[in-house]
Amino acid sequence: MGARSKTAYLIVISTIICALAIGLLLRLGAREHVLRLLNWIDSVGGWGALVFIGVELVVVVFLLPGILFTLGAGFLFGPLLGTLCIVIGQTLGGALAFIAARTLLGDKAARLIARHESIANLDRRVSEKGWKIIMLTRMIPLFPFKLSNYCFGVMRFNLRGFVLGTAIGVVPISLTTVYAGSLARDLATMESLAARGMGMWTLYGIALAALVALVVLLGRHARAKLNMEAE
Repeated sequence: MGARSKTAYLIVISTIICALAIGLLLRLGAREHVLRLLNWIDSVGGWGALVFIGVELVVVVFLLPGILFTLGAGFLFGPLLGTLCIVIGQTLGGALAFIAARTLLGDKAARLIARHESIANLDRRVSEKGWKIIMLTRMIPLFPFKLSNYCFGVMRFNLRGFVLGTAIGVVPISLTTVYAGSLARDLATMESLAARGMGMWTLYGIALAALVALVVLLGRHARAKLNMEAE
């Protein structure tokens, strides 16, 4: 299979996965549960987005499954504010995990790395690239984002570069997933489904496919670039 065919295959598969995620959200009674959560956040008023950011922070620090929370951000806030909440929550949660790992395991990890020359050399090479390495890892789909926060904390990366790389790198995947959640919100409302018409929903579908394609292409580029930087 050629590179272009493989990319097209990944785009189709990723789009199907997003569609299945929306279906799962609806199947689990997302309309009722999310609307109840939305009503509660409305009662909080202007603090609703901050509350959600706090929830996302906890999800990241405690390595909890986050897909439904990311979809839920789109369901609750729409694509733009929802993406902003996820990016801020993931960045803050990642920074907290980074600091915790460095504080609790920093000295022990440094001694362990120093005893293995190959690991020490890899640590030195990648950490010298700073925020660029962090950003590239965030752009790779299915990369263990939450666990990597702790791993980066015991390496030589500085906190400023970690935060910058994370804040930039999580945007493409976060935007795509949040957008899928916002579509699920509209699909859950039959009045909205009928009012917008087939043409508008076709455009929404094309936009989702374009975002998925962007994530796949960026992920391929990031993986190739990361391999080059580590050499």
